[in-house]
Amino acid sequence: MQLNEILKELNSIIDSGRKVPGFNGKMMIDSEKLSEIFRELSNSADAGLNEAQLIITQKESILEQAQLESNRIKEQAENSALEIQESANLTRNERLSDSDIIKEAEETAEKIVQKSHEDAQNIIQDAQRQAFNLISESESRSRDQRDGADRYSREVLSNLEERLSDVLGQVRRGLDTLGSDQNMTGDRSNGNHTIVS
Repeated sequence: MQLNEILKELNSIIDSGRKVPGFNGKMMIDSEKLSEIFRELSNSADAGLNEAQLIITQKESILEQAQLESNRIKEQAENSALEIQESANLTRNERLSDSDIIKEAEETAEKIVQKSHEDAQNIIQDAQRQAFNLISESESRSRDQRDGADRYSREVLSNLEERLSDVLGQVRRGLDTLGSDQNMTGDRSNGNHTIVS
């Protein structure tokens, strides 16, 4: 019987009691029913206590399970954290190793670039030297050609001058000859005129 039912039954017994005159409002009730109600109340109380104890036990069990679960989660988290830390350390070491490799690769690349720059500079300098030599040779040949042309021109002009001198000499001699002939003709003309007179 539930506690509320017991209380209703107890109220019913009280209501059904009879007042006894001369006992200042006291009444008579059915003792058997009252005893039965008390037994029910005791049983109900025992059941309530048992239920409360069961609840307490369940609560303790739940708390224990929760503590175990908490410990498990905590341990798992600690293990995970340790694994993450170890992984991070490993990754850091790998990165350091990778950093060394990258550094070495960068140094090698820098050396290659520097050597390529040096090679390019040497190629440029060689090309400049070759161009300078080519220009020098060209200028030298040009000077030689100009000198040769000048010498040839001087020789031609010198020969021409000699020929012109010969021609001029012949012209002068021809003129001189013509002048001499005119003088002789004049003399003869004058002689004849005198004789006639």
